[in-house]
Amino acid sequence: MRSFSTILLATLGTSLAHADGASEHRGFYLRMNAGPGFSSMRADDADLTLSGGGVGLSAAVGGALARNFILFGEIFVHAMGDPNVDGASLDESTVEGAGVFGIGPGAAYYFVPLNLYVAGTLALTGASVDIKNEPDDPNDEPRSTEAGIGLSLTVGKEWWLSANWGLGVAAQFFGARMNDKDIAGGEATWRAGGFALMLSGTYN
Repeated sequence: MRSFSTILLATLGTSLAHADGASEHRGFYLRMNAGPGFSSMRADDADLTLSGGGVGLSAAVGGALARNFILFGEIFVHAMGDPNVDGASLDESTVEGAGVFGIGPGAAYYFVPLNLYVAGTLALTGASVDIKNEPDDPNDEPRSTEAGIGLSLTVGKEWWLSANWGLGVAAQFFGARMNDKDIAGGEATWRAGGFALMLSGTYN
C-alpha cells in the first residue's frame, strides 16, 4: 500500500511539475504537419483555374528566441490530385495533378498553459502542373511558374506526450502570387490559395 501511495504521489508531482515548467517552449524546435486540404490556382490573364482537394504537408525547424516565441525555417507543400480545370488552354483529362510549394523564414508564439500556437511564414513560392502524355515533352516534366512570394498562417493546439514531444491538430492557410513560366504560355500571373486541416507533431 505504501509503495502504491509513493508511486501515485511521484506521478502527481511529475505531472504538476510538467504543467508548471516543461510546458514552456525553449531550445531546439521541430514541427511536422500533415493532413487533407483544398487548393486553387487562378491565372486571370489566361482565364484558367485549377482547383481541388488534396493534401498539405509542412515542416518547420528552428529554435526559441525567448520563452514560447520561436523563429524557424519552414517548407510547405499543398498538392491537388486530379484537379478540376476551368479554361480552354488546358484539357482537364490530361492534368494529373498540381501543387503549390513554399520555403522561407517564420515565427510562432505559444499561448501557455493551453499550448495553443499561431505561426506565420513569409515564403518563396512556386507552382507546378503535371500533364500526362504531353507530345512536346518526352521527359514528361511538369509545367511550372517562376518563383514568387507567398504567406502561410498556421493555428494549432497541441497536448504534451512527454517533456519534449507534443501532438495536436492545426489548420494551415496560404496565399501566393507567381508569374507564369510555361503552364499557360508564359504571360499570365498566377494567384494561389488554400488550406489544410492537419495533425501536428512537435519536438521542443
